[in-house]
Amino acid sequence: MPRQHVEDGEKLGSWLSTQRTRYKARGLSEAERKRLSASAMSDEEVERMEAVGAVWDARSRARRGRT
Repeated sequence: MPRQHVEDGEKLGSWLSTQRTRYKARGLSEAERKRLSASAMSDEEVERMEAVGAVWDARSRARRGRT
């Protein structure tokens, strides 16, 4: 989903981009997260996002032809 995607007035693309950043922050140290101002996503949030089909690496998936 493009970052500029808006649906029913909501900036859904921007929101999803933020969630992907939070997902990636799980692998960073606390100091790195603080430097990047990125909060890590909880296990529960990951489970809920995956339950609705979240794709964490959209670029990789697009390269494989499955957008």
